[in-house]
Amino acid sequence: MCQTGVDILSTIPHIIDEGTGETVDAYATWSGTSMSAPFVSGILALLLSFAPYASRDFLLDTIQETAYRADDLTRDDSFGHGLIQATDAMNVVLQADCLTAGGQHLALLPALS
Repeated sequence: MCQTGVDILSTIPHIIDEGTGETVDAYATWSGTSMSAPFVSGILALLLSFAPYASRDFLLDTIQETAYRADDLTRDDSFGHGLIQATDAMNVVLQADCLTAGGQHLALLPALS
């Protein structure tokens, strides 16, 4: 999977202010996987909030199958499975037709396996 990880505004705790010499908290832009991973984690957390019994495989399949690939290629090392589409993934979770009379999500069990 890939997600935007370029020039992401982030907090920078405890840096020295060059003007005053004091330790302050600040903001800066950063790039890389450390900046994109929170987006992916947040989208997975959103999906889990609507499907708390979702299996790891169900969630990963959902975000991979709904990812956008501009070149329609399969997974590669530069872009993974594509750019995550949170709305499309959420729609799959919300439309999953797998409830039993007991309210258990058959396709989504066991939780976080």
